[in-house]
Amino acid sequence: MAAKCQHETECNLSNTTLTISLRVCTLICYDLKYSTEMFDSRETSCKRRIHLDCKRGENLTVIIVGAGKTGFQIAKMLAEARHNVVVIDSREEALIEVSENLDVMTIHGNGASGRVLEEASLRNSDLFVAVTDSDEVNMVACMTAKRLGVKKTVARIRNPEYQGLPGGDLSTKQLGIDMIISPEEAVAYEIFKCLRAPAATEVEYFADGKAQMLGFKVQDMSPIAGMTVAEAAITSCTIGAILRDGEVVVPHGGTRIAAGDDIFVIGKTGAPTEMGWLVGTKDHSVRSVAILGGGRTGLLLAHYLEQHRKYIPIVRVVEHDEEVCHHLARELRHALVIHGDGAKPDIFHDESIKSLDAFVALTGEDQTNLLAGFMAKHAGVQSIIVKLEREDYVPIASQMGIDVTVIPRMIVAGTILRLIHQVNVVSLSLLGEGNLEVMEISLPGTASICRKPLRHVDFPKGAIIGSVIRGDSVIVPRGNTVLLPGDRIVVFAMPSVAPQLEEHVR
Repeated sequence: MAAKCQHETECNLSNTTLTISLRVCTLICYDLKYSTEMFDSRETSCKRRIHLDCKRGENLTVIIVGAGKTGFQIAKMLAEARHNVVVIDSREEALIEVSENLDVMTIHGNGASGRVLEEASLRNSDLFVAVTDSDEVNMVACMTAKRLGVKKTVARIRNPEYQGLPGGDLSTKQLGIDMIISPEEAVAYEIFKCLRAPAATEVEYFADGKAQMLGFKVQDMSPIAGMTVAEAAITSCTIGAILRDGEVVVPHGGTRIAAGDDIFVIGKTGAPTEMGWLVGTKDHSVRSVAILGGGRTGLLLAHYLEQHRKYIPIVRVVEHDEEVCHHLARELRHALVIHGDGAKPDIFHDESIKSLDAFVALTGEDQTNLLAGFMAKHAGVQSIIVKLEREDYVPIASQMGIDVTVIPRMIVAGTILRLIHQVNVVSLSLLGEGNLEVMEISLPGTASICRKPLRHVDFPKGAIIGSVIRGDSVIVPRGNTVLLPGDRIVVFAMPSVAPQLEEHVR
């Protein structure tokens, strides 16, 4: 594997040769050597070391390298769950924003430096997350952290050349990286799921696809608008959460459903789809789609669609960079690549665009995505999906008629949160800008929630079991449902009640 750079050299690390840029190589050689010496000498480090030995109960210590939007979001969620968090960044202004808004420790410095990681009491940490904008820095940071003894390392890596390392001498595991997160792949797959269920605003699958969660917007003419959850009498699935005016509600039988609410329902795959008519949403299928933006995310989504042509056979990719267009044309076998500017109205006068069933905006600019999505909706495209980096644009997107917004860092944060739960969390998703967690949990034999009716379980307020998967069966839980060891449950929970929830399922 080689990192393409105008300056190249080689670095020998544990008898493994890694070709990488001169800047990164120097960092590896110097800092790993320095880190070893640092642990042998306590002469100067004890004055500057941050001690994290006194943990909050059984909560974990997490080191986050990178105080950008993704790092900030992860730190925010972990801090709200009362974990010990240290954020490292070389940009002082980014750390100021973190320290002014979050109850976390901050360190100004290079997160790939052994000196800086020693200051962060790295040996006491449970999880190390590197999410800077540089793949190389993230990789080197994880390599350094693993060499210094951290338990688990996670790196955000965008370059596919780094992601595809096989199990040879240069596998990512051997380089000290336990998990790779690719925001582009996660976003592409998330959008693909939404295109397969276009009436929904959110789509998630659990238990290897046996259970399905869908989000719906309750329309004014919905038969259940104004009803309580009990009065709605939905038997085939469970309403696990309601999002109202930006606030998440974990519902009970007396919770009233209002027009404009986003409700999230879960049941056996296929059952939640039938909820569309109840919320007043017109069901329709997507057989054709246009993708604005031919970057990595757009290309990955186009690949997904080509692999599933029987569902969505017509794909258009719009890209303003001519060189990128040529690259897309070489990579894609069936999609039509169009050279054009998606921020200009002219393109939406083209019949090959405005006649399509769905439009997906994936450029690197939120404003461009919003504008293009608005123009596509105005041109008559039924389903509009846009990628946004800023969650405060979500209400604006809704007002513009955009059906689905995808925020990459929320997907990444959900992956990280799964790692820090001290129970058998199989998967975890975030709803409502991270204000609600949807967890799939495998129940061990020691779980106190097992072998008794749910009505007799003192489940924490702010959490609800949405579905029970037992073998191939998906059960809609009721008060007389008895959970068994080996069951998988899907739980909707506020982050603040996660510790109490863990007591029931550990």
